[in-house]
Amino acid sequence: CVVCDRSKDHRSHTVIPVEEAMEIYKEKVQTCLTLLQKELIRIQTVQSIQQDKSKEVKEKVETQRQRIVFEFEELQQFLRKEQSDLLRSLEEEKAKILQELEKNISQLAEQESSLQRLIKELEEKCNGTAVDLLKDVKSTLSRGENLEYPIPAPVYTALRNNVFNYPLQYFALQKVAKKLNVLSVTLDPETANPSLLLAEDLKSARVGEVWQELPENPKRFKDSSSVLACEGLAAGRHYWEVGVGDGKTWIVGAAEESTGRTGGIISSTERGIWALNLIGGHYRALTSPAAYFHPKKKPNKLGVYLDYDRGWLSFYDADTMDHFYTFTASFTQKMFPFFCIGPGTEIRL
Repeated sequence: CVVCDRSKDHRSHTVIPVEEAMEIYKEKVQTCLTLLQKELIRIQTVQSIQQDKSKEVKEKVETQRQRIVFEFEELQQFLRKEQSDLLRSLEEEKAKILQELEKNISQLAEQESSLQRLIKELEEKCNGTAVDLLKDVKSTLSRGENLEYPIPAPVYTALRNNVFNYPLQYFALQKVAKKLNVLSVTLDPETANPSLLLAEDLKSARVGEVWQELPENPKRFKDSSSVLACEGLAAGRHYWEVGVGDGKTWIVGAAEESTGRTGGIISSTERGIWALNLIGGHYRALTSPAAYFHPKKKPNKLGVYLDYDRGWLSFYDADTMDHFYTFTASFTQKMFPFFCIGPGTEIRL
């Protein structure tokens, strides 16, 4: 306006047409808007990631909750059955001993009654007349002098079932351990990559310095320093331990019988391998994408627990039983303990 353009108060100001000013500031506003939209997209992306993680944590917690409830309910049922069986066995033992004792008591009662009748007869003769005394005296004396009742065989009253003499918690835990089926794992040389050296007892393996010339075998791993165990698992619950020591690179888990023998092991679940991996100082579950975890301390030995029917494969620090990770899947084939070993690492079973 003329006032703004000509007045003394605004004479020092730069004045441009409104249309021109609009174009300048429109461009600046547009630039600012673009920046804010990018920031909004970034915030929304991070928010989405956090929401996905929140969902993932809830799902993991729910899976673990279900597992804990299931495992302890089953354990409680097992312990209740053990208690019921032991109490029934105890009652049967009692009934058997009491039956034998009652038989002896009944026999002794008859003998007591017979003796009392004979004693009474002799007392009456002693207290009676001469005629009473002498009547049939020889027969009466013969019965008294020759009377000898057999003493019943002694009843063994100690509980014969040794289970009652053991600490019952220890006895029950032994049965739980047998029910769990702790595996004695051995390595299958027919599946071992030629880079691996297996111990004579097939209980340990490491990467050798030379590539071995081994017979061609469709079971053998071609491209990774991997090996399976001999034991194939198609049902039930199983636990085994794997010593990894100070090894810096390893993969430990379980694999389907048909898992491919060629190619690297990166996202292992896609090729029928469920496993944990240590590489470059980082621990991860080989999912897609990888799920990293942080042990409280470097594990010296891993515990692996497979519940085939429930579709669970869990990993622990075998010394502290700290839980690392649990895979959930529907297993349809035999599962074999699986190992992939890096240079400088030796696994022990």
